[in-house]
Amino acid sequence: EAKSHCPSCSEALSEVEEIDDDIEATGYVQVVKTDDRSVARDLGIVTFPSLVYYRRKNPILYDGEFKDSEEVLRWIRSHEEVVTWDLTDDNFESRTDSHSPDEGTLDWFVML
Repeated sequence: EAKSHCPSCSEALSEVEEIDDDIEATGYVQVVKTDDRSVARDLGIVTFPSLVYYRRKNPILYDGEFKDSEEVLRWIRSHEEVVTWDLTDDNFESRTDSHSPDEGTLDWFVML
């Protein structure tokens, strides 16, 4: 019934189902699918379909499209671990690659 109310949800679900075995093979990420609107409401989600990744109990909302399952998988993997480096004048450019970042380069949060 939920699929009839949200045709794009079934398309997104198909993309996620293509990679859910890869995701769960990590051993520490489990894929859960729900159409419970109260869960969405609690997270402030108002558009569907939506994908939320919980890292250490903190929800991270996917803001991409569901047309490419590999893109979704890359997004999930990009949130698996937060890397912290001490940046100095000597290593800043090489660590952040700030002169000419490649497409898909991670954003940086730098605390000074």
